[in-house]
Amino acid sequence: MSREQTPSNRPIWLAIIVIVAVLAAAGAGFALHLAKASPATTLTGAGAAFVAAMTLGMGASRFLSS
Repeated sequence: MSREQTPSNRPIWLAIIVIVAVLAAAGAGFALHLAKASPATTLTGAGAAFVAAMTLGMGASRFLSS
């Protein structure tokens, strides 16, 4: 007997995590821009927000899938 193969939904969750991370980075960058931060600080803050959101999302995905 063979088990029925179901497609993995991991790529969909990865896309959702990336979209949320991009939105978090854009929000952080916009908030820093409104606070009149320098362009370097704004880009660094947006990048840090992206990395933090991706790390949190991938960690939560790993935790929930095991």
